[in-house]
Amino acid sequence: MHEIGNDGGSGAIVKSVGATRAPRQYGHDGTPIRRRYAALIAAVCAVSMPFRAEAEWAYTRWGMTPEQVAAASGGTVKVLPAAQRTRNDDDHWELAAEGTYIDGTLRLPVGFTFDTERGGLKCVMYNAMGADVEGLRGALVKRYGKPSKESSFGASNTLAWHTPDEIELTLV
Repeated sequence: MHEIGNDGGSGAIVKSVGATRAPRQYGHDGTPIRRRYAALIAAVCAVSMPFRAEAEWAYTRWGMTPEQVAAASGGTVKVLPAAQRTRNDDDHWELAAEGTYIDGTLRLPVGFTFDTERGGLKCVMYNAMGADVEGLRGALVKRYGKPSKESSFGASNTLAWHTPDEIELTLV
């Protein structure tokens, strides 16, 4: 399960439970969230894949170490110091590298999580805002075709593709 919290720029994203309407939310600049550009998170994960899968994402291969991902990025990704890493022991992952992903006109923050039990790259996540949201969505549809699954919950929309990898795009 993914949890989304404050992204540091687009305002707090609140998870609502039950049929009650969520309170109106405002960004750090006082603008109502619904009127602002939507935040988006896309993840390409190897969660359900066998460990030795040969799948890839851009310049990476599943199973790489943080250092290998940083080296393969050509300088756009840095390994995070141990004190700056985010860890989830229940789901056995650690965010250990971050950087910028560039695809045409898209320049997106990207994070890499690594399996804390078996080691190696487990998931690639990026965040897009403003015009980049539709740019990323369009790039994914162009690359992978029509999503195999679409679902909604409250104000969020999720698109999924089932290629050799699990690709999930969440629009908030």
